[in-house]
Amino acid sequence: MPNLSPDKALNLTRRALLACGASETVARPVAASLVDAQCEGLDGVGLAHAIDYCESLLAGRVDGRAEYMLEKPTPLIFRADVKFGFPHPAFDASFDDLVDAAEHYGMSLYASRNGYTCGALGYFVRRMAERGLTALAVTNAGP
Repeated sequence: MPNLSPDKALNLTRRALLACGASETVARPVAASLVDAQCEGLDGVGLAHAIDYCESLLAGRVDGRAEYMLEKPTPLIFRADVKFGFPHPAFDASFDDLVDAAEHYGMSLYASRNGYTCGALGYFVRRMAERGLTALAVTNAGP
């Protein structure tokens, strides 16, 4: 397997997702999470997972153009309905407010529903940690 720089891997992965039906708004953060996982040595949810994502886009198992809906029922709770798309863009859209709420209130909570798999949860947690916060990520799945 050839070695790719993270920038080249990011560009190729983003272009593959676009070619399979994802919007730019979706392809950019999904590709970033896949490349991040690969750089962490998580091959199963790294670039190899991009193939699964592309196949799912082509088969209609995930909506690559879904437009999420964000809700903020309290100052520290952020909820997203990702409408059977990837959860990454909604998290990105909430990120700065999520960090600000955690810094102001001592905690914040982000939850998404109706989404496709998000891959490596560490991608989301690490981003919070890079802002000096402690973070915990959990998920559920069917049988």
